[in-house]
Order: sequence, then structure tokens, then C-alpha cells
Amino acid sequence: MISLDKISADVLDVINRECADGGYKVLSLSDIAQASGRSYKPEGVLDAVHHLAEKEFIKLKYADEINVCVAGVPKGRVFVTDYRKETREKRKRAATAVIAFVGALLGAFAGTVIANLLF
Repeated sequence: MISLDKISADVLDVINRECADGGYKVLSLSDIAQASGRSYKPEGVLDAVHHLAEKEFIKLKYADEINVCVAGVPKGRVFVTDYRKETREKRKRAATAVIAFVGALLGAFAGTVIANLLF
């Protein structure tokens, strides 16, 4: 699977939501940054848009320092869906590891207490 940095993944998610119909839409860089829920600078968003267009995750018709005209494509929508699934799976694996560690720690503690009571 192709990997994107966090800003590119967030920008792709916003573009896919805004361009859900598949057509081109003019979006301001500051609106994209705000819709991502993070404090990205417009310059960083513009770099991410260019990067996404190079990787063919979006179609880019026009870009300047304030606005971009973009359209979502199926490759980008599939990537966002897969990215969300992968993130969810990573969280589940991390939670399972923590639970297993705590369980092992408690089991060792209980075993030690029982051994000390018996002997």
C-alpha cells in the first residue's frame, strides 16, 4: 500500500468529502486546513495538494496561493477507506497488546502472592 504523510492523508480526506459527486470544486486552502481539524498552514496544504495530484489521488485543474480547483478520483477514495481501516486495526492491535501485558503482569503478581502464601 502506498503511504502518505499525515497532512496529505488529511487533505485527501477533506477533498473526498467536499468533492463527493466526482466533479471539480474550488476550495480555499484555509478552508481545507480548517476542515481537516488540524492547524496546517496554507502552504503545507498546497504542497500536499500538488503531491496528491502527482500520485494521481486527485485531479488538479488549478492552484494558486489562495484557492485550488480539485476533483476526487476513485483511487483517492479507496485509499482513504483503506487508511481508515488500517488505522482502526493498528489501534485494536495496540489495545490487545496493552491488555495482554496487563493480564500477564497481574497473573505473575497473583502467582507470586499465592506461592508466598503456600510456602
